[in-house]
Amino acid sequence: MNETVARRYAQALFDSGRDHGNLDRLEADLAAVLAAMEQEPAMRKALFHPLISVEHKQRMIQDLFYDRLAPVTLRLLKLLVVKKRERQLEAILAEFRRLVNDARNVIEAEAVAARPLDEKVIGDLRSRLQEITGRQVNLRVAVDPSILGGLLLKMGDRRIDGSLRGRLSRMKETLKEGAIRTAGADGGNPDG
Repeated sequence: MNETVARRYAQALFDSGRDHGNLDRLEADLAAVLAAMEQEPAMRKALFHPLISVEHKQRMIQDLFYDRLAPVTLRLLKLLVVKKRERQLEAILAEFRRLVNDARNVIEAEAVAARPLDEKVIGDLRSRLQEITGRQVNLRVAVDPSILGGLLLKMGDRRIDGSLRGRLSRMKETLKEGAIRTAGADGGNPDG
């Protein structure tokens, strides 16, 4: 249900932004609100607190963001408070970004490597992903030594595990399955 709610609000905001030519501004607005909530935990706590009145929350939003957000973003925040859907803001931003990216023929991707990748490798990877998807690729690169080697790739809702840790884990499972099948075939007798 939460995804459906987020999708509905994001779609309405997207339609408004597309019609008024301010998609970038709206995306920046939502990101700024989330950043403010992250930097000021007290604000987040107050906004999410069920015992704080709708009026107080709306006044807080007005006071904090009146001169910083587009009017449609301000109205969205106030509506979320009225409908008690403040906690959906992150999901709404994620869905909004997906809609904007789809409209622009862009896909988000993340590559995780055991060690930092040089710029040529990153460029080659981005080019190859663009070839495969036929879309512009926004590629973020992260480092996680725990994957041991290789690469984890997340693109949209797809995940490709080419990491050494992943390969070792799959090999371990295959060996376990083989040992179980072998034990079952010979009746569990270790001498065959």
